Amino acid sequence: MNAGLQDKPATRRQYSSHMSSWPMLDGTCTASSWLQAIVDGPLRPLKQIGGHTGRYGYFSVAGSYRMLALEAPGGLELPIGITVSAHIINDALQSRSATIGCGRLVTRSGFTRVTANRDDQLRLEITCEQAKIAARKMAHELNSVGRPDEPQMVHDAVATFEAVLFDDPSTRLENAVHSLIGLGFGSTPSGDDVISGTAATLSAISQSSGDLSTKCCRIVDVLRKVIRHSHTKTTSLSVELMSCAVHGYAPQCLRRYVNFALNDGDISEATSKLCAVGHNSGYFLATGATLALRAISKQHKQEAFHA
Repeated sequence: MNAGLQDKPATRRQYSSHMSSWPMLDGTCTASSWLQAIVDGPLRPLKQIGGHTGRYGYFSVAGSYRMLALEAPGGLELPIGITVSAHIINDALQSRSATIGCGRLVTRSGFTRVTANRDDQLRLEITCEQAKIAARKMAHELNSVGRPDEPQMVHDAVATFEAVLFDDPSTRLENAVHSLIGLGFGSTPSGDDVISGTAATLSAISQSSGDLSTKCCRIVDVLRKVIRHSHTKTTSLSVELMSCAVHGYAPQCLRRYVNFALNDGDISEATSKLCAVGHNSGYFLATGATLALRAISKQHKQEAFHA
């Protein structure tokens, strides 16, 4: 626990002793499995970071760097998200003492049961050839969308990151990741979104049984190391989402984008929906996933040439 965050969490027994007087607001709500330790752990206060009435709310979890989102049905299904009704989101945004833990979300009007069993992990069993074909499709769609208006330094840093993604030793990759983190605009800067897209894609491959697993695992380890020490460089929300990504957790729209590209789905529709997320977040998430697959195919081609 960090200094200055010494809130004592309530135990399940202490919590249950008060439950009989609290009304239950809804049936059981679903959370990403990424949040299981928070949902099933001891009761902890939530601090509101931001939100939009009836749509979503972002909260930090006391005693940690962790964050979570409350999302209305039909939202992004973020891997830090709990899907609840609009009136519970509003109740939490207006509450001064919202808490999470012991399988419950407690707001000013009562409590809601939460189960952290939604599977938000991306899983990929692919070959280099499949990666190459998918990357071409993805790049074509992103070119059709057009590059967003961001400072040139963002696009330059992304290009450098892709160029050194499979470098060995990994010093240049670490430097490139450091340069990307916090770069750009918004609550999740564009550089962070690129890292998230890349990390989720490579993590999914690293957990597969294919030949690419070991190489991708090494890169994910480098990304995880840099992200772990990035709290002073970017927003808490962005750190949480990047942390999800290095374990293969990703928003539904990104998972659909990658899977459609690999499995002959409607990649145009998936690209449009992903690129509509946030100001430019969707575009840069897509860019991160695309350059990950492109870098894999390029690396394989180089190794085959030198064999």
